[in-house]
Amino acid sequence: MSQTRIVIKPDNTIDDPAPLACASGDAITFVVENRHRDDQNVWIDPDRIVHKHDGRKKNPLAHGKKSVRVAAGRIETIQQQVKDKGEFEPGVVTRFKYTIEWDDGKGGQTREKDPDLEVTAPPN
Repeated sequence: MSQTRIVIKPDNTIDDPAPLACASGDAITFVVENRHRDDQNVWIDPDRIVHKHDGRKKNPLAHGKKSVRVAAGRIETIQQQVKDKGEFEPGVVTRFKYTIEWDDGKGGQTREKDPDLEVTAPPN
């Protein structure tokens, strides 16, 4: 299982998480830590993921949870499953950008961050 950590800082910003590298078919986990004073809604919409090479929308995820509500000072997870190897070129690292969105659920500004996701399909 591959994972990356998303930290909502006290000033309600997120630094770029480490790139998430995984193999096709892997389970992946986004660990979300809320250091802000307000509870936060955090979501990663698979339909907004884009292929870094050409910028086109391409969802590499098969299924899983898209969002989580994280209480102030707490940690929660978003778990996803990467599509099987037939969806990717064998032996090649395919790079994507996914979008993290978050807000406090009180009608305030929705914020975004666009880190990297790398999927490597095994050779044939």
